[in-house]
Amino acid sequence: MLSVKRLSTCKELGSFAEDYLAVSGILVESEYLAGSEVFGAFDRLGNLSGGFVVREGRPERTFSVFVSPGRLQEIETALGSDSLLEVTCLWLSPQYRGTITSTLFWFSLGAKLNERAHATIVCGTVVPSLHRFYSSNGAQLIAEDIVTAGGVTKKSWILSLPARGFLKRVARGAVTRTWSAALTSAKRKPRTPSAA
Repeated sequence: MLSVKRLSTCKELGSFAEDYLAVSGILVESEYLAGSEVFGAFDRLGNLSGGFVVREGRPERTFSVFVSPGRLQEIETALGSDSLLEVTCLWLSPQYRGTITSTLFWFSLGAKLNERAHATIVCGTVVPSLHRFYSSNGAQLIAEDIVTAGGVTKKSWILSLPARGFLKRVARGAVTRTWSAALTSAKRKPRTPSAA
């Protein structure tokens, strides 16, 4: 079980940046974090095990990390400028991915976004599974691009979706995925012969 809280001190934001870099290979500037709402997910021992960043206004980080300079104007025009809410630097320690803890982590994100139901969420990613997750929860693909993130050339996706109803969509999707994973696990489990 993870508890999610807002991070605000220089030490907390520094730890977030270090752990995000270790997991993603992508640097996040301290100035960006200081001007955003940063949330950390902590395990029972108090270890930072995941988190995300929320920022209202022009999605600066999405544009700088996931959009090549030649496509910036096109993508910015496609997004528009009304009530944008950027969600970035989303990460979760590998041991929690695909578990009920991961589901609860997404619920925490959904609850934070639900507080801003008027907004349009903007997110970018170079992780195929995150792209699939956002798409399965009602995200519209704004653009695909090729970028260098963390020194590696990768395909990126820029997506948008309404904040309204995001929590409900995440809950429905999480239940479906958890049930599917449980069924798959049950099928793979070797049968133990019955005692004679």
